[in-house]
Amino acid sequence: MESIEIKAVPLSAKIRLPEPARSGRQIVKLEHVALGYGDKTILRDVDFTLEKGNHLGVVGVNGAGKSTFLKALSGELKPLTGELSKSDEIDVAYFAQHVADRLDPNDTVLEAMSAEAPRETTRQAVLDLAGSLLFGGDDVAKKIRVLSGGEKSRVALGRMLLKRSSLLLLDEPTNHLDFHTVEALTQALADYAGAFVIVSHDRGFVRRTASKILEIRDGKAEFYPGSYDEYVWSVQKGALSERDSSESTAGVKPSDEKAVRSGETTSETRFNFKERKKALEKEVRTCEKEITRIDKDMENLKTKILALTDELMTLSGVKAAEKAKELGSAQGEIEKSEGLYLEFLERHEVASQELALMDNRRTD
Repeated sequence: MESIEIKAVPLSAKIRLPEPARSGRQIVKLEHVALGYGDKTILRDVDFTLEKGNHLGVVGVNGAGKSTFLKALSGELKPLTGELSKSDEIDVAYFAQHVADRLDPNDTVLEAMSAEAPRETTRQAVLDLAGSLLFGGDDVAKKIRVLSGGEKSRVALGRMLLKRSSLLLLDEPTNHLDFHTVEALTQALADYAGAFVIVSHDRGFVRRTASKILEIRDGKAEFYPGSYDEYVWSVQKGALSERDSSESTAGVKPSDEKAVRSGETTSETRFNFKERKKALEKEVRTCEKEITRIDKDMENLKTKILALTDELMTLSGVKAAEKAKELGSAQGEIEKSEGLYLEFLERHEVASQELALMDNRRTD
C-alpha cells in the first residue's frame, strides 16, 4: 500500500503542541450509547473505547452525526441512553466553530490564545503560534470583536492547541487555514504523543494524521483499527456493513438469482445477468477515471493555493484583499472536488461489491 509522505514545512509555520497531560490507558469508553437531541436519535448502540495515544479520524457523509459524536466526547452532549465514561483526570481540549463564538469579545488575539496555555508557555511561543495561524505583527493586539468569523475560528484553534490536555477534539480544524498552516498542523498532530479525534472534509488531512478510523453511517458507528488507506481498501474489498451487502443484491432479480445458483439459467436470465454485469463494469471504469482526474485536479489546486499563499504574504491593502478572495475561491474548489471524490469512491465501492457478488454466484 502506498505510504503517505508528510512534507516538511517552513520553520516559520511550525506548530508545537504541549506535551499531553498525564492519563491512564483508557481515555473514553462508550457502552450501548445513543446520541441525539430531544426525541431525535442520531447515533444508536455505539460501543467504543478510545485509549491513550490513539489518533482517530471520524468519517461519514454530511449529517451522519460526526459533530454530534465529538460533542458527546467533549461532555457538551449527554447520551440519550447508555453510558459514556471518562476518568476524572482526563482534560479535554475541544475545537469547533461554536466554540469560537464563545470567545470574550474584549480580549485581544494574544490574550485569547494564551488564556489556557500552561504557565511555562512563553509570550514568544504564543506569538509564534499566532504567526503560524496568520496573525502577524499588530494583528495580535486586535480585539476579538473586530475579527471575522474565520479569524475567530483560528484564534479558537490556537487557544486549544496551546492547552495541555489528555484528549484533543478537532471538528473541521482546517476550514480557515492556508496551505502552510494545514501542513504544519498535520505534522504537529502526526507527531503528537497524546490522543486526538478529528473530523475533517479534507481526506488528505485525515489520511496523514489518523492511525485509526471510525465510520459513522446510518446511525451506527463502525471502528476500523487501521489507517484511512486501509479503511478505504477494506471498503473496496467488500468489508462493509450488512446493509451495504444487502443493497448490492439489487442487480439480480430473485428469480434470476435462484436460477443462477441452481444452474437452471434461461436465455432471458443470462441476458439480464450479462447486461447488468456490463453496466457495472462500465460504472467501475467511469468511477476510476473520475477519481484519477479529480485527484490530479486537487493536486493542481494545492499547488495553486501554495503559490497564492506565498504571494499573499508579500501584499497589503486592496491587493491583499483581492488575493485573499482568490485564495478563498481556490480553497472552495478543493472542498467541492473532495466531495466529488468521495461520491465517486462510494459509487465505485458499491459497483465493485455487486460485481464480486455476481462473480461468486457464477462460481457457486
